[in-house]
Amino acid sequence: MTSLRRFPTGILLGLGLIALSFLLYGRNFLAPPIWDDHYFVQNQSFLRDPWNLLLVLDPRHLFQVLPVSNSARPVWLASVLLDRALLGPSFAALRASSALWHGFGACLLALLAWELTASAPAAILAGVLFTAHPLHAEAVNIVTFRADAVAFVFLVLSLLLHLRARQVERGLPWRLASLASFALALLAKESATALPFLLPLVEWAAPRGRGGRGFSRPRVYAAFAVLLLAYAYFRVPRSGYVNCDGADLFSQWRMSHPGFFAPVSQAAASSHASWAPARELHDPPPWSRDILDPAARVRTMIQLHGDSLRRLFWPHPLQGEYSVRAVRSWGDPAFLASLAAWAVLFGSVLWLRRRRPLLAASLTWIPVSMVPVSGVIWMANLTADRYLYTASAGVCLAISAIAIDPSFGGSGRRARRARLSLGFGIAAVWAVLGAGRLQVFSSDRAFFGETASLDPEAARARLNLAIAQRGIGLFAEAERNFQATLSLWPRSRRAAREYEDFLQSQGRAEEARLLRARVSGDEDP
Repeated sequence: MTSLRRFPTGILLGLGLIALSFLLYGRNFLAPPIWDDHYFVQNQSFLRDPWNLLLVLDPRHLFQVLPVSNSARPVWLASVLLDRALLGPSFAALRASSALWHGFGACLLALLAWELTASAPAAILAGVLFTAHPLHAEAVNIVTFRADAVAFVFLVLSLLLHLRARQVERGLPWRLASLASFALALLAKESATALPFLLPLVEWAAPRGRGGRGFSRPRVYAAFAVLLLAYAYFRVPRSGYVNCDGADLFSQWRMSHPGFFAPVSQAAASSHASWAPARELHDPPPWSRDILDPAARVRTMIQLHGDSLRRLFWPHPLQGEYSVRAVRSWGDPAFLASLAAWAVLFGSVLWLRRRRPLLAASLTWIPVSMVPVSGVIWMANLTADRYLYTASAGVCLAISAIAIDPSFGGSGRRARRARLSLGFGIAAVWAVLGAGRLQVFSSDRAFFGETASLDPEAARARLNLAIAQRGIGLFAEAERNFQATLSLWPRSRRAAREYEDFLQSQGRAEEARLLRARVSGDEDP
C-alpha cells in the first residue's frame, strides 16, 4: 500500500490500536460465557475439537452443507477452531482473540483513512475512534458476534486492495486479491454484502487512480456482483429463521426450491450426528404480528434506524436487546424525529457532495452499510448494536475528515489542533462510556438485567434474565420475570416450557400442568 510507504510508523500505529483494544476490553477476558455463546460456542461439540478446522477448510463444504450451527459462517468457525488449536480450550483466549480481530479492523480502517486523506493524524484519529466506539462491545465480548469483526476486517482489506489495483499498471492480481478478501468477508457474515455498494464510495473519495480514472469500469463491479450471487447460492441452504408467522428470505427460497440448493454432507452427518443442531421452529418475535401491515413496517423500521443513527453518534444508553414497538401513525413523534434525522443526513450528503466529497462519502457509508440490516428482508431481530459495526466506520471516517478540513474553523495550526483535539476528545468520551458498561458483560444476569432495567418490555431479555436468576437461586425474581415474559410474549413456547420446568423444580406440579394445558389451548394451529 502507498500508505505503508508514506507512513513509516504504520506498524507502530497498528500495534498501538491493538494494545488499545486489549486495554479497553481486557478486564472482561476472564468472565464466563454469556448469551449466545452458551449455545453457539460453549455447548457446540464441533468447536471443541481443533482438528475440525480441516473440515471447515475443506472446499467441498462450499457445495455441501456441513451440519453444524453457523455453517453459513465458515470463516467464523475457522477463527474459533484456530484459537482452540493455538491457544487451547480457555474461553479467555477466545475473548482475547476477539479483541485482536477488533484491533485488526481498527488498523485497516486507519490505513483506509490514510489512503483517502493522505493525513497521518486523520488515520490515527479514525483508528482510535473505531477502537473506542462503545457499540463494538458485543462483537468483542461475545465470541458468537465476533463474526461482525471478522467480516469487517476482510471487507476493509478488500477495499484497500481495490484501491491499490487502481494505482498500479498491472492491477489484475490486486483485483483478484480484493475479490478473494470479499469472499472471506461474506463467509464470515452476511453483513459484508454491503461491500459492492461501498466500492464507488471509496473511489469517489479517494484520489484518482492511474490514468486519472475516478470510477472503475463496469466489469469490475460486475465481478463483485457475480460473487455476491454465488454467495446467495451458498447461503440459502444454511440456517435461517422459520416460525408460524413467516420466514426469512433464505428460508423461503430453500423451502420453495428444495432440490436446487446444496445438500447436507451426508458423510459428516452420519459419522458425527452430535454436531447437528436441533431443528426447532423458532418462536415468532413478540412484534411479528404488529407490523404485518406494510405501512406500519416502513414506519417502524424508519423509527428503529433513526435510533440506530443516534447510537452511532451518541452511543448512550446502550442495551443488549431493543424491543420493537410498532409505529401506528405517520404523526408519531418518534417516527417524525427519526425521519428528520435521516433527512438531515441525506441533505448533508447532497450539499457536501461537490464541496467535500470525502465527508459526503463517509456519511453515505452509514446508510449503505446498513442496507443488509434494513429490514427489507425479514429478520428475527430488527435492530442490535452489533448490526452497526460496519456503519460505525463511516462515523469515524466522517469525524476524521472534519478534523483535517480547514473549512471547519480555519487552516491555521491552532485551528487544526483544536479540531483534532475535539476528535480525540470524542474518542475519550466513547472510551469512558464503553468502560462504564463493560461490567454488563460479566454475566448473563448483569447483561439481561441491564436491558430489563432500561426497557421492561424487552420480552426476550426478561426471559433470559429469568433463566439466569433461576440458575443462581433467585427464585422469586425469576418467577416474576417468567410471568412478565408470558404477559409480554404469550406466544413464546420456549418461555412457557422454561416456566413449566421452573414450576416443576419448585414442586408445583399442578401449576405446571395447568400452565401446559393453557398454553396448549392457546397455540397457533
